[in-house]
Amino acid sequence: MRLNLRRLLASASVLAITGGALTALATAGVANAATTPPPFEPDPNAIGSVIFYNAAGQVITSGTDDSFLASFVEASTPDPDTPIGTKAQLFFANPQPNVNSLNWLAAVGSVSSVFPNSSFPGVLGTTPNPVIAMTAANGDADLLNFAAG
Repeated sequence: MRLNLRRLLASASVLAITGGALTALATAGVANAATTPPPFEPDPNAIGSVIFYNAAGQVITSGTDDSFLASFVEASTPDPDTPIGTKAQLFFANPQPNVNSLNWLAAVGSVSSVFPNSSFPGVLGTTPNPVIAMTAANGDADLLNFAAG
């Protein structure tokens, strides 16, 4: 299997941009985030969003554990380079007003995962969308660690 870096980054870009938005919301006040959109939204480079799942494959809609966000993360759209793109990886990005989102400081948030993967729970095992499996033991999905750096 040939891995093309541009295609890998394209399939993961939705995850990176959304990770950046999560970083901003984690540091903003809840009332402020609910009423005033961040200055970097809407992002012309965004190609979708992400959905967080627990280990059982159930959608996570809230929580307080920023040291391990989710067991699985799914992109809301298929990989634009499918069938060539078969790996996904989560990136966290630090949003900066008036800076193109492709130039934000970003860091790896997970190991890469091959998708589709029939061992993933429920619909995550068959979706054409990029899916990442994460474990706390690997230090995956640790937003607190990213924010501290």
